Amino acid sequence: MYLWNGIRIEVKGSNENCIIGLSKYLNAVYDHEYEGECDLSLLLMDEADNAIPRIPTSANKIKSMLLNLDTDIRMDVFTFETQLWYVYSNHVSLWMDYKANILIVSIKTMPYTFEYFNILTFILHPLGTLLEGFGFFRLHGSCAALAGRSVLFTGMDGNGKSTSAFAIATHGGSIISDNLTFVKKEEDGYKPYALTKLVKLSLESVNAYFPELTRVHSATFDSGEIYYFLDDINAMKPESSSISNIMLTEKLSSSLSSCKSLSSSGVLPMMFPTGIHTSIEEHTRMKFLFVSDMLESTEICSLSLGTDINEFVHMIRNKISP
Repeated sequence: MYLWNGIRIEVKGSNENCIIGLSKYLNAVYDHEYEGECDLSLLLMDEADNAIPRIPTSANKIKSMLLNLDTDIRMDVFTFETQLWYVYSNHVSLWMDYKANILIVSIKTMPYTFEYFNILTFILHPLGTLLEGFGFFRLHGSCAALAGRSVLFTGMDGNGKSTSAFAIATHGGSIISDNLTFVKKEEDGYKPYALTKLVKLSLESVNAYFPELTRVHSATFDSGEIYYFLDDINAMKPESSSISNIMLTEKLSSSLSSCKSLSSSGVLPMMFPTGIHTSIEEHTRMKFLFVSDMLESTEICSLSLGTDINEFVHMIRNKISP
């Protein structure tokens, strides 16, 4: 039984490779002594077990697309009542019931050669869909903590979200999450969380901004990206701090960084992650209201990230100081 921020996740099944793979990357505490009820059930099964419920003839096909993974794969998505089916050609099938909080993954072969991509795409991302039903909403952004406060960096891919978070982590702060951040509204504010233990940074950014990271143990390297475990980057465990600022990030070629106020309408479209998985309509309505309320109660700014990382962190520290 795993415990993820108060949610008990039961993981079992016949596919030992996926169970072991998930244990490497799921950012949760494993409690081998707990034998009580779970909040969410995850079954990782071999295809031969026929664990996936049959798709009813009355189910609606809501998506069909060709995915360019390591090989071309067709994904078909079906829905019926509170259930979703994902069928990935001849490789993987998923079924979830988002009212019963059950997810079954049936594996014939995993299409990626990179193990983490398989775990992320076919297990962690659909698991994240169910977690939104518990009030943990997925937002597009990297989050870092500094001086008792958290900052969420959002923006287009390649515009400096991860670089900004790594800058804080290498200068006295810590990374909470990379690229995808789960946020929940609690009594003392909007709290950020991560579902995966890995964070990544392009080799180009490591060489340009953080050459000291070449001496840090990396989990793996794939397609120009270096992946690190959070514990290898953070000098200390991230504080449980509320998000005080949301920053729409872009990189500059000049040395100095700058930050100016921005309206919520300028950042709202960036907050919703894109991906191959279908959003649950009920969750989408709640999520839009959640994000709108969050933006109304959080300071938002447009951040231009310069090449002088020391100056950048100094500016962020001044910006978030009460």
